Amino acid sequence: MLNNPVNVLVQGLNESITLQDLGDAEVKRISLGSGMYLAAMGGFMASITELQDPGTFHFLSNLAD
Repeated sequence: MLNNPVNVLVQGLNESITLQDLGDAEVKRISLGSGMYLAAMGGFMASITELQDPGTFHFLSNLAD
């Protein structure tokens, strides 16, 4: 048992970790590092790819509310 708060940097492709898992491990602070930027850039690149081929705008239906 640790007496100090535990901080975790979540990155990479480990999709099996959940907020519940980290809470159960008594993690007090979660950092995503560059994860949100990379997620946004992934969406941007997918949009550009769709515009180039097949030339559609379906990505616009995935906009955040």
